[in-house]
Amino acid sequence: MFKREDFMTVEEAAKDFGASGNAVRRWIRKGYIPAKFVEVHGGQYFLAKEGLELWREALKGSNVM
Repeated sequence: MFKREDFMTVEEAAKDFGASGNAVRRWIRKGYIPAKFVEVHGGQYFLAKEGLELWREALKGSNVM
């Protein structure tokens, strides 16, 4: 079940990662952010905060997704 408080918009995630919204959308399309952490509601992408944290740790090299 979709709970908004558990997700970030593309723009929120972009700001958090210091990237552009287009970059985050590209990461989604290329599969860098696993599909299980992405939901679409009303034509807008939402990214699970849990998945983004796992991805952040993987980028640091401290956790393999």
